[in-house]
Amino acid sequence: MRSTGAPIDAAYPGMMHPVAAQTRDLPFPTDVPTLEAPPDDAPLAAQLALFVKAVDVGPLGWTDALAAGRSKSDIERGEELLNTEPLWEQVQDRLTLIDDLAKRLVTHADNPAVAAALTRVIKEHPCNEITRLVGEAVVTQGAPAAALLAAARWIGEPAKYGHHRWTTGARAVLRSATPAAASDTLAPHLAKKEYASRVLDALRQHDGEIDPRFFEAARRWVHGGPGLPRSTDFLAKHATRPEVQALLVREIEKIAAAKGEPETGYFYQDLRQIKVPGALPALVKIVARSAKLGDWHFTVPLSAIEDLADPAALPQLRALVATLKGKAKSAVAAAIAGLEKTIPGAAVAEPPPKKATAAKAKPARAASPAARPLVEAGLAVERAEKIVALARTRIDLAPKKIGKPPVGTTRFGGEPDLPAKTAWPHVDCTEKDLVLKVSEYPKGTIPAPDKKGKLHVPLAFLAQLDLDDLAPHDTDALLPKTGMLWFFARPEVVLGEKRELQRIASLVLYAKKKPKLVRISPPATLGAQQRFDAATVKITHVRPLPSPNLESIRKLALIESESEAYEAATSNADDGATHASLGWAIATYYLGIPEAKEQLLLRVGSDAVSGFSFGDNASIFFCVPTAALAKRDFTKAYCVMDE
Repeated sequence: MRSTGAPIDAAYPGMMHPVAAQTRDLPFPTDVPTLEAPPDDAPLAAQLALFVKAVDVGPLGWTDALAAGRSKSDIERGEELLNTEPLWEQVQDRLTLIDDLAKRLVTHADNPAVAAALTRVIKEHPCNEITRLVGEAVVTQGAPAAALLAAARWIGEPAKYGHHRWTTGARAVLRSATPAAASDTLAPHLAKKEYASRVLDALRQHDGEIDPRFFEAARRWVHGGPGLPRSTDFLAKHATRPEVQALLVREIEKIAAAKGEPETGYFYQDLRQIKVPGALPALVKIVARSAKLGDWHFTVPLSAIEDLADPAALPQLRALVATLKGKAKSAVAAAIAGLEKTIPGAAVAEPPPKKATAAKAKPARAASPAARPLVEAGLAVERAEKIVALARTRIDLAPKKIGKPPVGTTRFGGEPDLPAKTAWPHVDCTEKDLVLKVSEYPKGTIPAPDKKGKLHVPLAFLAQLDLDDLAPHDTDALLPKTGMLWFFARPEVVLGEKRELQRIASLVLYAKKKPKLVRISPPATLGAQQRFDAATVKITHVRPLPSPNLESIRKLALIESESEAYEAATSNADDGATHASLGWAIATYYLGIPEAKEQLLLRVGSDAVSGFSFGDNASIFFCVPTAALAKRDFTKAYCVMDE
């Protein structure tokens, strides 16, 4: 983050700016004067003179050579200086001017003085960013051979130069050398994991002739993966070349011939962009093997088949679908239906039923009202109904601030109404379970540890639900029809993780029948930040289609065309209420809540009405196993917090 403020000297009249005062021994300027760019029609001599003046500036950033022998504090002081206003803005203005002038001068590359000035900067300037900008202008817009050769020399020392500067040098090699010579120079670097992405970037940006040997060398990185280069962008640029088509077909056939579960990942997605007709037989083999293994990841190569729109795919897929069951059969059938719509005359006419069985023929299945939007968007009735079957009723709880709520009513915050003599819930934890240090809490709000080192920390009251109020909205009949539920939690007491979410200290209390209730005041050790304003609740319910991002939906193995239709049908759907009971919710990384065989008891989001504030405007989720809920066993409930 940059520091802002008045100019370095003006803000401290009669004395040196405190940052500048500490940088006398550093290689950076403390001031970069503004230079005005000449008009486009200014004489060449004037533009060249200003370019020479503009690049006459010291380093504007650390390089390995400059940092060698420097202490960590020196490097931090230099970075602080360069990120302090107005110097940061001055540096950006100067770099913009140099970039503009270099691009102008390149168009006069036949002038010896211009060629010499550009070449000198590329070869000798101590600032990496300036040399990169000038080198980029030289490579992109055409320049004298001497300047290209000066930039090309960077590739000889890959460890010495950063990614962008070295890539500019590689592009200079491609511009200045013959295709064969460029391959001889760059191919050794393409074979190395640490430098391959640089060569691939240069090849992707090069519009001239490419030596075919680059394609075979790039095959090594065709699958990519975490921390690995990916060559498919480069190959896609040359996808019409026969050698590239043949290379990709060989690679796909190798996957198809492998044993076990076929690989997943970026390769198939990239393959969809390239479209390799010759890969069809191998893709069908991959789909068949994955589908029979029960792996729903086969949907991506299946979508690649659909993208090809090749009539030859239909008989192969029709033969395959007859051997499949369940979601795999449905997915392949959907791909067949998509191809039949795309390819004129591809649909197979159904033979007329025999007279003896004509009366028994089943009429086409009609979509249920809930499934109709999905069918109208393009999904088959069977697939749409499977999605609808995953829908859950969500009871929305809209808060409205209230001064003194009646005892026993459904509400958020305030003081709970509990059965007489109910002790205020606490959690026993250790200091390592706290997000904050004990010293960071207000004095007296965290009790001293006991002899075993345990802290007896009070939970915060969040909500109470009168189940009589929710019963008319619980269309799935999951909750008890009568009684009370109370929800307590302490978001900054983290007891572990569940999937990718933090499991926080919590407690759900349940009374089968609504008892005589007494308003309970919190203990003195519950700080003000853990006390929330009372808010009454307006209760409504909806039964939306589940989000396409839910894991349960992904397991249906929708192919790409189905996913697009589903997303189109749900594009105007709500994102869920801030506070709700039951239904689905989406947390960080599109993580569906609750998990399989669980129910969402209560979602409490951050809002200004009750003063809830969890993490970075996050929510917390109380969940319970469905089997425990059926037995009214709320001791199995737990609470997770979104990041």
